[in-house]
Amino acid sequence: MSAKTKASKFNDRPAPAEWAELRGGPDNLYIPFSGMPIRSKGTRYISAAEFFRLYDAVQLANSYGWLMNAELTISFGGSDARSQNAFRLFLARYRAWCDYQQIPCVYVYVWERPPNTRLHTHLQLHIPDKAQGKAAAWTRQTLELADPTNRECPVADKKLVVRKSTDVVSQWAWFRYITKGIDPRIGWQGDLGVEDYQFARRFGIRGVAQGIIPFKRTGRSLQISDRAQRLAIRRGEFHPVGAMDWNSTFEETWSDYWYRQFQLRKERATPSAISRLF
Repeated sequence: MSAKTKASKFNDRPAPAEWAELRGGPDNLYIPFSGMPIRSKGTRYISAAEFFRLYDAVQLANSYGWLMNAELTISFGGSDARSQNAFRLFLARYRAWCDYQQIPCVYVYVWERPPNTRLHTHLQLHIPDKAQGKAAAWTRQTLELADPTNRECPVADKKLVVRKSTDVVSQWAWFRYITKGIDPRIGWQGDLGVEDYQFARRFGIRGVAQGIIPFKRTGRSLQISDRAQRLAIRRGEFHPVGAMDWNSTFEETWSDYWYRQFQLRKERATPSAISRLF
């Protein structure tokens, strides 16, 4: 590893290479059309900035002990505007449901519309094991509700898969799947030519164009937002990666590092039974 590795605050071993001080950034990461706002209408790809926002959001969730163990795909019928409104309503109801169930509301999402396929969104969520049965029933019932304005159901199809919340391998496999619409031209400044999907292939992402989306293409819940990251950083419990370089290995990038840091903090905060006797 050519980069300097930063010692972890949470254990005595050096942190993996990708948790070193930021080695990417605007000086050496090439982002096509980087001057365009992320929310520009008609985006064709997940930009580098959007990709790393999703990545750091999932890592932050892991640092709280929330492995992303649920996969939800919602396909919509009708116009783009109706589909977007239906999805916003679903998220509002989901936030209220999480609050009622007293569970964290943690999710990321990506919109897609490849050729000959309905407009749909992929979500990755954390649903505690004890709430998975209720979540499955609630999601099915909620997505089957009709639009009160025209008595039609805006959802054409839906699929929810939940797993035990310790399955980090499945977490990252689904994350790589939902980010397959990544910009194929992301590369490193100084390259003579940026080969299509060079960055994606390096980190095991199957880059495939996912159509034009006329509204915000990706998003995260408030509990793993930028503000939540800043608060965790101040507490010394997290620091974002923000970029990867060619020194980061596949295993390092898709690791359970931050989940292990959560477990270590939890162990240190709970004295053993023997120590409590003295």
